[in-house]
Amino acid sequence: MPTLTFDGQSFLLDGRRFWMLGAGVQYARVPATSWPRIIAAARQAGFNTIATSCPWVVHEPRRNRYCFEGHADVRRFVELCAEQEMKVILRVGPYVGAGFDGGGLPAWLLQTPGLVVREGNEHFLERVNTYFQRLIAQVADLQINQDGPVIAVQIEHDWHCANDHEAGRYLRELGRAVRENGLTVPLLNANELWQDVAGTIDTWAGWDDLLEHLRQLRTLQPDLPAIVSGFDPAETLCWGDMLPQPGEAKTAEQVQYRLAQVLAGGGQPIVSPFHGGSNFGCAGGRLAGRPDAFITHAASSTPPLGEAGGRSDKYHAVRRLMTFANAFSHVFADLDATNHCTSLALDHLDEPSSGSRSRRSSGRSAAPAVSVIPLTGDQGRAVFVFAGEHAKDVSATLLLSNGTKLPVWLGDQPAGWYLFDVDLRGAGRLDYSNLCPFTIIDRSMLVLHGPAKTPAYVSIDGTPIATRVPSGQKPTVTTARDVTVVICNQQQIDAAYTDGKVLYVGAAGLNLDRSPAPHPDFNRATIVESDGTVSQKSLAATSTGGSKSSGKSSAATRVTLSKWQGASARDYVEGRSHRYASLDGPQTLAACGAAFGYGWYRLRLKSNSTRKRLVHWPQSADRAHLYLDGKRERIHGVGPGAAHAPFELRLNKGEQTLTALVDNLGRFAD
Repeated sequence: MPTLTFDGQSFLLDGRRFWMLGAGVQYARVPATSWPRIIAAARQAGFNTIATSCPWVVHEPRRNRYCFEGHADVRRFVELCAEQEMKVILRVGPYVGAGFDGGGLPAWLLQTPGLVVREGNEHFLERVNTYFQRLIAQVADLQINQDGPVIAVQIEHDWHCANDHEAGRYLRELGRAVRENGLTVPLLNANELWQDVAGTIDTWAGWDDLLEHLRQLRTLQPDLPAIVSGFDPAETLCWGDMLPQPGEAKTAEQVQYRLAQVLAGGGQPIVSPFHGGSNFGCAGGRLAGRPDAFITHAASSTPPLGEAGGRSDKYHAVRRLMTFANAFSHVFADLDATNHCTSLALDHLDEPSSGSRSRRSSGRSAAPAVSVIPLTGDQGRAVFVFAGEHAKDVSATLLLSNGTKLPVWLGDQPAGWYLFDVDLRGAGRLDYSNLCPFTIIDRSMLVLHGPAKTPAYVSIDGTPIATRVPSGQKPTVTTARDVTVVICNQQQIDAAYTDGKVLYVGAAGLNLDRSPAPHPDFNRATIVESDGTVSQKSLAATSTGGSKSSGKSSAATRVTLSKWQGASARDYVEGRSHRYASLDGPQTLAACGAAFGYGWYRLRLKSNSTRKRLVHWPQSADRAHLYLDGKRERIHGVGPGAAHAPFELRLNKGEQTLTALVDNLGRFAD
């Protein structure tokens, strides 16, 4: 069976280095029938690992009633990842965050006497261990050392507590429980270094200053791989909030710029969410620090892969980098983790320098500021050129070690990446190139890209190539020694896909059978064989199942609706429904068995006279639609349209019925 180890550079599988590139996909937020398509989209984006959370609330929604079927079938999800040659990182919790209600902790825990969550509480740890037994039994034989895809397990999430004693009681016990129940792969923690837990790999999460943070992380733990366990490219969608406006949402350029910092810092990223998915059955929680921020059915606004599976600009921006890092993982995995040269900090790049201002005032054009980050290792050298996340059409000139000047153009990218003296998987050696490498295909084809019409300089095994990056839809294909070199412009590269043998330029992606799907912006696809043979053809239309159709355009399926039917809620509003049950006193919806969604309350009121009464529910954390004798009064509590303040209720003499339709808005999720 394979053995998995790690050092300060990377993971090692049977002694061979593995550079982890993770995409965050929550199986519990995706219908099981869509799992293969979502995993395939991550693979086509250049990722080699899927990171996914195991939300306790999904697998044990009621005490001692377990669910590992349908969209909760974690074993099947892991098996599908293996079928598509993807490794897996499992986030077992018990708290997983990720926008799940209560961070994935089931609501019934709070009804257990003496139980306190997320600490070394005897009752809580007992329930955690029982859950871990059931969960780990599903996947224990799918670990990498048993020839499965699971390479690591993350315990807990965002445990930001400066209590060393409690950390020892709680986090150490979680690690022990995971080990005793059969998981032997490396353990990760995602506490952003708040707590140093023996036997785990500390990871980092964030969005700002990633290059400097990765350098600091490597300094703090030189013998452990540097992993960014939480690179979030999207915004969380909250009920009642306006959608992010231009200038507020994270752009594709920003995502690419900051993700490039992770690689330049020698880090292995997990882009999460890669696919946001849907919160089925009101399963989203609320954001910590914002009691009125309730996560919607869609977990995030603009992830790289949309809720319905659409590939956004962020998808292509991320794909350029991840495909490069995956294809040249041998370079990254052998970088010298301790050799970080002094360079210009990146935080000045979007600010005009005093020199630039003086040059503008003198009438001279100002050259945009750039920062160059060189990396060295046993497999060659990589150079990142950063121009600022808002920069466009920036050029610079690199001075190589032999004194040669090499001009580079970034085009629509805020950062560029270049390789020198790098082995092309046995096909030859890339001496230099002023184009961004994309991938190597079948150890015989090198794919590069740059801005259209700019000069292209490439040298392989001492054979130089000088040409221009093509415009239009057809790439330039040439040869150097025994290597087929394909040069694409930046529009073509986002429509370039490979099945491992052939390159298709002008495809929208690959279907499940790995055939190319037609691209709406390309009339014909250019097909480049590994031996350099080039042809063009129109791609056939495909069915939703991912197999080729006849190629004929089929008429749109006509959807017809039957007559609408409605279920009246009048019996509930007026308090006449037989489904109302007696309570001994005030109870939460979760205590009544409604951990998600909606619930009804009924209260009989008696008054000796007609008068106004002051009413308040000071501990109400949900949104209640109040009805008095069937007539709507107000919305009380928190959330859109609600007011959390005392109010007057006019009561008539005699008995009246107050009913409330309550939205269970969830518990804190992050």
